Amino acid sequence: MFEKKGYIVVPKSAKSEEELFEIVTDAGAEDLRTDEDNFEIITAPGDFDTVLEAVKKPVLNLKLLKLKWSPRNTKSSRAVKPSRC
Repeated sequence: MFEKKGYIVVPKSAKSEEELFEIVTDAGAEDLRTDEDNFEIITAPGDFDTVLEAVKKPVLNLKLLKLKWSPRNTKSSRAVKPSRC
């Protein structure tokens, strides 16, 4: 199953993780993830605009903004060997 999520990418050079975490959680974001160069802000579709507006004020150089379909379950699926009758 997939669900629609808001996805905002901010370069790490824009704000400290603590500052950005406070901004996005106060605005209603679901998660703040990090990778090597960026912060990834995850929102519910209905909160996307609110979180985006909160981030745009202190961060002028946003890298990516979009709504996307994300898997609800990230467990790997393994092939099941059929049983013999």
